[in-house]
Amino acid sequence: MPLSTVPVRVLRLHINDKHASDLSVMGREVNFVWNYFNELSLKLFERERRFASGIELQRCLNGASKEGLGIGSAVFGALRAVSSTARSGSAGAKAVAPDVRWAG
Repeated sequence: MPLSTVPVRVLRLHINDKHASDLSVMGREVNFVWNYFNELSLKLFERERRFASGIELQRCLNGASKEGLGIGSAVFGALRAVSSTARSGSAGAKAVAPDVRWAG
């Protein structure tokens, strides 16, 4: 099968110092939510030997923006989709906990 040639655009941004602290806070909050998804999924897997669906993860985050996380619901949805997709793709013949890395 021949390799297809797909044009790739590279976007380079220079972020001013005035936004660096806000982006750092948002990055920590995204890592917090990602680690929360991992923890929930691991507990569910250990207890019931199944993977958490995207809807189950969404129910656990209802109202999180109102409680003080500064990232919006669109970010929660994107993280939920990536997390559930990564876990569902690793379900094979035997149930083994998927390797989704913790964010630091």
